[in-house]
Amino acid sequence: MTAEPFPELGPLGLGTWLFGWETPVEEAHRLMRRALDEGITYFDTANNYGSGASEEIVGAYLRPMRDRILIGTKVYAPFGPDPADRGLSAQAVRRAVAGCLERLGTDYLDVLHLHRPDPTVPAEETAGALADLVRAGTVRHIATSTFHGHQIDALQQALRAEGIAPAGVDQAPYSLLERQVESAAGDALREWRMGITAWSPLGEGLLTGKYADAAAEGRIRRWNAAGEERYQRGFEAAERFGKLASANGWTLPQLALGWLARRPLVGSILIGARTLEQFDTYLDGVATPVDGVDEAVDEIVGPGQSLLHHYRT
Repeated sequence: MTAEPFPELGPLGLGTWLFGWETPVEEAHRLMRRALDEGITYFDTANNYGSGASEEIVGAYLRPMRDRILIGTKVYAPFGPDPADRGLSAQAVRRAVAGCLERLGTDYLDVLHLHRPDPTVPAEETAGALADLVRAGTVRHIATSTFHGHQIDALQQALRAEGIAPAGVDQAPYSLLERQVESAAGDALREWRMGITAWSPLGEGLLTGKYADAAAEGRIRRWNAAGEERYQRGFEAAERFGKLASANGWTLPQLALGWLARRPLVGSILIGARTLEQFDTYLDGVATPVDGVDEAVDEIVGPGQSLLHHYRT
């Protein structure tokens, strides 16, 4: 098949979705430097993060070490005013990738994620465009993000028909509060031997331990004020997880990240830190040996369940 075996991303990758809007350039540089110092070599971005600024920041900083790191980006989100400038049509994929390459300042992508499934486009059409990019050397590896099992199956079969190596991972929302990937895609991931790269491992901030209730400050308060009932349920579950963590001598982030790092399908966890302090929280959490609490965790949010509802039907 065309393309090399999917690369080892490592247990941690740096997620850069805040670069260019909440995380200023100087702090973004410090985070990338710290990630490199900690042995992290996978950097995740997308064409719509910071309206493209994230890719520009990542590409400019990492350019001197391009051959020693892995850059993954994503396409699906709108990238222009035309209705065709979004989604996973062959034209949209090719044009979006061209924009990603320009912003990143590179001539190839280590990993290209399909940011979301596009039910309006046949998998065969998307796979054909991906095959062309792989054969041209523009894209080295293909991955998905937040796909249901049947969508993974359709894409993989279409890639196989093109003679292209299958998608290697699915980047999925996965945390103590968001376990839907287990039911939505678990069987397909096992069938195709795909791992999970987990995003939002601290449940959109609810598992940081900083938010006592729905009246808390920051983004959480704005979300709740918008009337999103899901966050109230998330606060309540996070409080129960906090008590479970305390009973075992852990902080809430240690429980959340230590538990996630040991889930069977998880290959990597994305650090979505805004500051170096938050970065250290992730490092500490994934290194925490969390054992003996699976039954207690399942009683709060069971296998395959979700309080945050990221998956589209």
